[in-house]
Amino acid sequence: MNRQVIMDALKTSKVKIDFRSLSSNRNITGIYTGHPAGQSTQSNKVVVWDVVNEKWDDIEWETIISWERLNEATVC
Repeated sequence: MNRQVIMDALKTSKVKIDFRSLSSNRNITGIYTGHPAGQSTQSNKVVVWDVVNEKWDDIEWETIISWERLNEATVC
């Protein structure tokens, strides 16, 4: 998985990310945008804004199952 590609997508659009929660061990799907501050691809986590729940979250890179860039027409 190319971390830089995902971070670039988070800067410019909404992104649907499927990942496994480390605390509950369940799969979570959410719609996210990126944090305005620069982030390093070397970090083990990416900080994201949860568009639906309106809160900041951090996702460990290794827990990401899949992701896709959403266009505005697909997001309510």
